[in-house]
Amino acid sequence: MAIRQPTKTNTTSPPAKKLLDQVRDKIRFKHDSLSTENTYISWIKQYIIFNGKRHPTEIGAVEVARQQGVFFFRRVPYFVK
Repeated sequence: MAIRQPTKTNTTSPPAKKLLDQVRDKIRFKHDSLSTENTYISWIKQYIIFNGKRHPTEIGAVEVARQQGVFFFRRVPYFVK
């Protein structure tokens, strides 16, 4: 009588989700509105493009501070400047 060996199963994990898909999932989990989701996705896309299409995990504090300054001055009404 031979001992039966267990069959190997596929132990590889599925590929990681892309950043924007992760953000969408989190926003939907929180039950935020569709307009909020679209706004956040738009901001993230602008942020990535502004930083040379680098992933946000690769960006340092200097780039974050620079981006915040650009967003602030772009959004201030003309009569305040």
